[in-house]
Amino acid sequence: MTKFKTGFLLERIPYIRMGDQTDPVIVINGGQGFVRKHSFDRMLRDAKRVARMLPPTQGFILIGYDQQPEAKATIETIVTDYERAIRDMKVSAFSLIGISYGGLLATKLAAAREGWVKKLILVASAHKFSENGENRINRQIQLAQQEQYYELINDFAAIFRNPLLNLLLKIKLWVDCNKLTEKMNSGDVIVRYLQLMMQAEPVDLTSITARTLIIGGELDQFFGDGMMEAARNGIPDAKLHVLEGQTHMAPVECSRQLRRFLTEFLD
Repeated sequence: MTKFKTGFLLERIPYIRMGDQTDPVIVINGGQGFVRKHSFDRMLRDAKRVARMLPPTQGFILIGYDQQPEAKATIETIVTDYERAIRDMKVSAFSLIGISYGGLLATKLAAAREGWVKKLILVASAHKFSENGENRINRQIQLAQQEQYYELINDFAAIFRNPLLNLLLKIKLWVDCNKLTEKMNSGDVIVRYLQLMMQAEPVDLTSITARTLIIGGELDQFFGDGMMEAARNGIPDAKLHVLEGQTHMAPVECSRQLRRFLTEFLD
């Protein structure tokens, strides 16, 4: 099994480091990192999914989310925290991957410090949500405010392309429904992270100097409808791979294709 190390950056942001290479890729996790309570077992499962997208020998550091963000936190302060955390790891110029919600943060981080991020990869993500994505996020905010966790997670049980995977998720959710509350983060924390991104100032895409790759599904329910294309057009010399017929779950359902694209881009 690949060597791994876990801990907290700035004593509050969980991370897991896979491999012992001196030039690991930095990966900002998706929204599951703050929707559910943190555990290193869960983070290890997330890391294994990331590993399936990357070249077999590529080391990486998967960064999660502060489980108790300050009430006065903004997207800018969160991005500053990630910057401090990465600097504390003694990483100089590096490749940065943002998955889903993490891609929104990665885009802002790449724009904030010219030349620091060497390569930027947005997976099932873009610089902002699509209109359909915003509608879905607003619905999730309402469900989290009401602590309707079953309905919140069930909202994701229809976004795989493969209907069997949607069915399996629904079955697992039904089996675990009595334990769901103890696994979920507080509604306040979930709402805070979702609202922060909805309220964030637009990022200046032209300020991103990192070589950029955007990859996601044609039918992505959060970043589709031309949003990935808009990011490609706004970031100088960015490349885009749209996976035909795929959804927001393309990183799970098409990990082999992503590995091929990411291997070529990271080489």
